[in-house]
Amino acid sequence: MFHTSEQKTAILVFAHSAKEEIRRKGISKGLDLFSELNARILAEVKKTELPYFHLSEELQTGQTFGQRFANAIALVFANGFERVIAIGNDSPQLKSRHLLVAEDCLNQGKSVVGPSLDGGFYLLGLKKEHFDKAIFTQFSWQKTSLLREITSYLNQLGVFTEKLNYLIDIDSAHDIKLLLKTTFVSIHYKLRGLLASVLSPIRIDAQQLCNLLRPNHCRLCDLVRGSP
Repeated sequence: MFHTSEQKTAILVFAHSAKEEIRRKGISKGLDLFSELNARILAEVKKTELPYFHLSEELQTGQTFGQRFANAIALVFANGFERVIAIGNDSPQLKSRHLLVAEDCLNQGKSVVGPSLDGGFYLLGLKKEHFDKAIFTQFSWQKTSLLREITSYLNQLGVFTEKLNYLIDIDSAHDIKLLLKTTFVSIHYKLRGLLASVLSPIRIDAQQLCNLLRPNHCRLCDLVRGSP
């Protein structure tokens, strides 16, 4: 956990440890993948130079997902921050630029969501005055109606909500297949290798697969490479 009182916007990384992720999501060969995703998202957060809180399952409190998430947001506000950008660790396409755009939206008085393809979100930015802990606890967390419920709530408050681009988050092996199919070239070769190794029916060294998927070892990359 890192924070400073000089800023009014903080990032909340609400993310389980790698071991807990594979237990909850049933991705049996995903330990290296989720370890890399945790390290990667923290690196992107640090690039923004914004204060941040990292809450894994050991620091989360509450019986349900909604309670734990609402308590985590409340913790950020209790530490003197007026705006929060909440993210997880399971959207490999999420970059520091998305976080900085979200910060800019909040500075303009807007709320901001980064929608995911499953009806949820990979990013939520809101001001303290728009946060009601009791209501947030009752949203249909981890359901396809979640994004609709949150945007409806914010609309009722008269808050304009900016929508970022849709991204894919990883909740199952199906999501990994979709991610590799749609964003093969844009994902770093090391992460591509880890994603592919989870789906591989045979055991293969992750670094070996990473090397095979490097752009200069992949003819597909030569075929689809865009302009510089």
